[in-house]
Amino acid sequence: MSIHAVDPVYSVSALNTSVPPSVLPSTAQRPVSGVSSSLVSIVSQSSTQQAGGLLQINVPNQPNTYIKAGSCFLKFTATFTTTTLATAACTIRGANAAQSWSSLILRATMSCGPNILEQINQYQVYDELLNIHAGSVGYFNGNMAMLCGQPIITAANAASGSTYAITVCLPMNFGLLNSSEEQHFPLGLLNAGLQFQFNKSDCKSAYASKSLVY
Repeated sequence: MSIHAVDPVYSVSALNTSVPPSVLPSTAQRPVSGVSSSLVSIVSQSSTQQAGGLLQINVPNQPNTYIKAGSCFLKFTATFTTTTLATAACTIRGANAAQSWSSLILRATMSCGPNILEQINQYQVYDELLNIHAGSVGYFNGNMAMLCGQPIITAANAASGSTYAITVCLPMNFGLLNSSEEQHFPLGLLNAGLQFQFNKSDCKSAYASKSLVY
């Protein structure tokens, strides 16, 4: 490994020629020490929610703490219960064009105390656009399908009251948490922690199914 030391180049106007370089901003890289990262799982403050409900998660404030860009996910278990007798096997998927379970989220809000930092209405449409039009084919067919695009396959002739569950891991697509330049979110600089609220969609817009009535 080679290490090259490059002296910073300054551009000083004629009016400031007497300013010594030692007091001007330096573009030289500074070493960063004492940095560590950890994976944190934060439990929701909400109980089990039905369609149209509200899910809330509080993230406490800690000094000298940052949220790594692109590292936030919403993990939950979605449960479906049949209300009639099935006449054939059925496949249940997310109702948006990407067939992602982000269709379960109608609105996502990120707040700090009384201040709303970011709010995404029609979250399922926003997530669909990111996956189909802004994402890669490899991610769409690989990671997205594995994390939040898995279908639920019901049994043929399933009795009324049959329950099916699936665990979903949705990327939290807030712009503040997903800087393309990997600028991490300064959680430790906030006066209060973060609050995340997710309004759930109603049943008709949350999923698509065939051959089975819910």
